[in-house]
Amino acid sequence: MPPTSKNNSAGAVAAKVLSLPSFRQYKSISCYLNMPTGELDTSSIVKEILSSGKTLGLFVPKIDVGAEGKMDFLQIYDQEDLQLLPAGMWGIREPGTEYKGMKRTNALELPELDMILVPGVAFDRSILTRLGHGKGYYGRYITSYVATGRPRPLLVALALREQLMIHG
Repeated sequence: MPPTSKNNSAGAVAAKVLSLPSFRQYKSISCYLNMPTGELDTSSIVKEILSSGKTLGLFVPKIDVGAEGKMDFLQIYDQEDLQLLPAGMWGIREPGTEYKGMKRTNALELPELDMILVPGVAFDRSILTRLGHGKGYYGRYITSYVATGRPRPLLVALALREQLMIHG
């Protein structure tokens, strides 16, 4: 897709997500910070979560390079925090375990994470069959999260029409 078309589509996807009743009512939302290229730009969604006053806030992925395939969702507190995040794996900005000398809140410390905005290459309509980038981070996280007895968060795929696979 040409970059301008992709940017316009990313804006339409963001508008759709921001208008979801569940988005407005939920208190804790995880949103990935997009790769420099190849993924929908999530910056407008992230900015809206930070400015919306969500009481439990925004949580973004943090890959644990020491533990094979482990990912956590750590809280981002404000726009300044977001801007200071260094690039981690694949050029994606990731939080450290602390911010301003305090330990960041991990989504596993919450009673429940309401929504996860999920990246991917292709999706079926259920989002349960998803082609990601091949490392299995989201699948493992969601499985282990639900295994703790918490309800499964609402999963929302951020995708363009071209990324949906329709089964006949």
